Amino acid sequence: MTVLALISLLVFLVFAVALVYFLIAIARTLTAIGASEPSTSGRRSAAPSYLARIAFGVSAIEKEISALGTQAPRLNANLGKLAAGLEALKTSVGASIKAIERQGGA
Repeated sequence: MTVLALISLLVFLVFAVALVYFLIAIARTLTAIGASEPSTSGRRSAAPSYLARIAFGVSAIEKEISALGTQAPRLNANLGKLAAGLEALKTSVGASIKAIERQGGA
């Protein structure tokens, strides 16, 4: 019983160390991505970071597609009407083709 407890403790410690290691690595990567780009004079430039650029792009996309939430039901209704019209057209054209075939024109 004691051996199993010690093995469990050892596995937990290995897991905890690995978790801390990878969290630190992720934090370093995010810090590097979010840091301002260095200028040629050695000081940080006013240019936005990669992370800021990504956030700006995501917010721009969110703004552009915000109208979809209100327009999607109307669009779906219109597409439903279009699908019904195309089904009617398919039936009509199919009937016309069968009529032509009966007359021996095909």
